[in-house]
Amino acid sequence: MSLQKAENTLIKVFCILYGGGVIAHLSPFLFPFAQAITEPLLYISNALVFYFVLKNNPDKRLFSWIIIASILTFFIEVAGVATGQIFGPYKYGSTLQLKAWGVPFIIGLNWVILTLGGFVIVQYFLDKRYDSANQTSHSKYPRHSILLPLLTATTVVAFDWVMEPIAIWLDYWHWFDAPIPTKNYFTWFLISFIASFVLQQFNLKIHSKILIAYFLIQLIFFGLLRIFVH
Repeated sequence: MSLQKAENTLIKVFCILYGGGVIAHLSPFLFPFAQAITEPLLYISNALVFYFVLKNNPDKRLFSWIIIASILTFFIEVAGVATGQIFGPYKYGSTLQLKAWGVPFIIGLNWVILTLGGFVIVQYFLDKRYDSANQTSHSKYPRHSILLPLLTATTVVAFDWVMEPIAIWLDYWHWFDAPIPTKNYFTWFLISFIASFVLQQFNLKIHSKILIAYFLIQLIFFGLLRIFVH
């Protein structure tokens, strides 16, 4: 099977798994099972997405960015849980169990995938916009424009806003303050902006159908649960 066919097959598998996940989480009978498989499913899904991303974009700078951003994001979370000052006062629940210093290991990987997914989506639409403009003018794509990291950070924060109430309901984490602190969204905007700004400096043209699909599938998953639960 070619890489492209394998990627397309995995996208279909994700659609089935996350579609079934919506149904399972809304069923009192299946809910405990859905919660139990959440963490292993996230690890497997993220690993497969990273595999295809790096297969299609075999650049050592991208690999280094993924590793460093994952580690830094994890330790920012550690500081956030310990102090309650970075995102606001919160703690992680029991759904995500593999932890160190109160923070699940999957969190750093998950936020990097979301930031990278937002980056690729925004880059794709900016490319389309400027390609269209170039048909009637001599404008050039502003590779180092501040627009790319700004829109990437906005996309990630929008995802977080959709997810937050459902993450609480699913016992991913819990806030000590109600409502969810505005500081949380501001901090994630800043982190995503800096991470995507650094990635932008590599001037990479990242191609990843699986990354865009995975971002959107998760967004729809949390969006549907938010509609039906809240």
